[in-house]
Amino acid sequence: MFYFSILILFLICLGVMIFADFEGLQVLCGIFAFCVGVVLLPLTIMIPHNHLTADGAAAQWREERKTLVYLAESDIEETGRMSVDTTKDIQDYNERLVWRQELQRNFWMGIFFPNIYDEFETIDIDSYRTK
Repeated sequence: MFYFSILILFLICLGVMIFADFEGLQVLCGIFAFCVGVVLLPLTIMIPHNHLTADGAAAQWREERKTLVYLAESDIEETGRMSVDTTKDIQDYNERLVWRQELQRNFWMGIFFPNIYDEFETIDIDSYRTK
């Protein structure tokens, strides 16, 4: 919705700039349309980029999850407990995953995030600690 709000604002500024009879209003709307256009351009590029690269991002998340699970299991086998670094990496993965899952469903920012994050689950650190 954020993107569409900016787009509508840009179109209104262009409309006022073209159809207004007062020259000062035309100049003011032109300047404002330029500023909004500067914000709108990267957003317009970002949306298709994020959605076109979604398959690669999903594969990257899958591999990262497999690696972290492997590290946790190998730490348990070797020392009987997880290392602090592995725990921090898993915590970081879980935080980023939950954040992106929430953003993809967000009313205002959801258009920027492809719907790929629901297929992933967080890694339960406690299940490795009890082994």
